[in-house]
Amino acid sequence: MKPLVTVGVSLLVGSAVLPMPALAGRYVLNQSPQTVQRYFGRPIAPVPQTETRLSEATYRYSSAGIRRILPKLPKRATLQIGFSNQRAQSVWLDANADENESFQYDRAEASQFFAYVFGYQPSYWQPIDLPNGGGGHEGFIEYEVCLGDGVATSYMSYRLGEENIRLFYNPLCETAALKGQR
Repeated sequence: MKPLVTVGVSLLVGSAVLPMPALAGRYVLNQSPQTVQRYFGRPIAPVPQTETRLSEATYRYSSAGIRRILPKLPKRATLQIGFSNQRAQSVWLDANADENESFQYDRAEASQFFAYVFGYQPSYWQPIDLPNGGGGHEGFIEYEVCLGDGVATSYMSYRLGEENIRLFYNPLCETAALKGQR
């Protein structure tokens, strides 16, 4: 009996030192390029700095998986992940719509994009009030919405649909006030 107790105590102590595994989903944000590669494959190509929106080193990944989830994506759409200090900061869905195609991005599409990236459904949909109401300049309106677990989505809406779609960490999306509103 004593060896069994010793083994049990050893397991308890050992498990307290090890990090808890994710119960559902996968970690993407703040992960290394190697971890991200396990989820999305090798990057296809770096995005030229002149085409990036932030000061992130951004890479294109295969969009085949996201096309299965969002079949109405324009043909030129790309999946991109931005890194800063070798850590993933944002996941971009660049719709690249043209005059013959458009892409609508709303709650259903945001939920599917979130589930594709993180492996589980978002827990809520809570719009964030943006300064100047999100713009509206020259026909463009910007939106930002909390989806849960500190993750927000942002996108720009204009006459061809939505563009500059991004998932990223936003501390506002972890507040108790937002969690209560689902």
